[in-house]
Amino acid sequence: MKATEELMLAMKKLFEAPVQTFPATILDVDSDELTCTIQPIDGPEIFNVRLKAAINGVTDGIVEIPSVGSSVLCGLIGNDDNTCVVLAVDAVDQILINGGNNGGLINIQTLITELGKTNDVVNAIKNSLLNWTVVPSDGGAALKTFATTEIGIKVTGDFSAMEDEKVKH
Repeated sequence: MKATEELMLAMKKLFEAPVQTFPATILDVDSDELTCTIQPIDGPEIFNVRLKAAINGVTDGIVEIPSVGSSVLCGLIGNDDNTCVVLAVDAVDQILINGGNNGGLINIQTLITELGKTNDVVNAIKNSLLNWTVVPSDGGAALKTFATTEIGIKVTGDFSAMEDEKVKH
């Protein structure tokens, strides 16, 4: 190699920008601190990698909690190899919106189905009462019989399955 080529190669290397983004694997996650430990494809483990822009106790915004073992794309903050943030996540265990303290989001189709069942029961009760004929001097026995045969044994909605535990707001 000529001296000129060597000088040009050295100059190019000197002014070469450091890698800003890189792929890695999630080793563990701290959901309380919103940090994780990653294993870059070529390099040592990096600890306290941010899952959001700033780790300052503020819970506003959306945070994806990545699955352990999943692939992520990370970025350096200020070209510091020890200060990173997760930019993109391959698989998530949970999504937190504004801290996630209000529980899971509602699965709307489940809610509509279960509310429909409850409405059917209410309508059956209403129709039974509207269609009941008063029987004088029976002490309500006719009403009891009419209500149990008209309404039957109806089950109201089961709302236990409507919360999406993966997305908390």
